Amino acid sequence: MEPCAPMSEHPQNERLRLRIVGLDCVTCSLVIRRALEDVKGVRNVGVSYMMDLALVDYDPGLVSKEEIMSAVKKTGYDVVSVAT
Repeated sequence: MEPCAPMSEHPQNERLRLRIVGLDCVTCSLVIRRALEDVKGVRNVGVSYMMDLALVDYDPGLVSKEEIMSAVKKTGYDVVSVAT
């Protein structure tokens, strides 16, 4: 997984931890990462197919958790758990 930038770079940001079902390869990770990077308000993304995990730094004033999860679901993957 590519590391997310330290949170101190954007003090208003929050970090979202998403458990994603069906990540099988690097290409799967890239699809999700690119989809999340296109969401306005998402600052940084790290995705690991080996851990079925995405870490998303985002500005809650610009995007909601639900919008982030929706972007993942639009790629064909399911989010089964969310933690901040």
